[in-house]
Amino acid sequence: RSKPITPPTNPSFQAPLTVFPNPSTGLTVLNGNGKSLNLSTIQVRNLQGRDLTHLVSKQVLSATQVQLNLASLATGMYIVYANNKTTRIYKR
Repeated sequence: RSKPITPPTNPSFQAPLTVFPNPSTGLTVLNGNGKSLNLSTIQVRNLQGRDLTHLVSKQVLSATQVQLNLASLATGMYIVYANNKTTRIYKR
């Protein structure tokens, strides 16, 4: 009789970057999930790769959280780069 396959578990694993709420109508929080975020390394790009960081205001909430204001961006999907990691943000 075969045993069910169970994936390996790692209780300390967390996604490298998360955003909430996502999708967002404007304000969203970028979370480094325990890793410090450096404002100068955060970039927001559209799907064509155009850097739109200058259109997004950033406010430090803590060492690991930064609030992003996406209000000046058009509706769509954007890629956020920070700490050599990426995540997607959906703007509605």
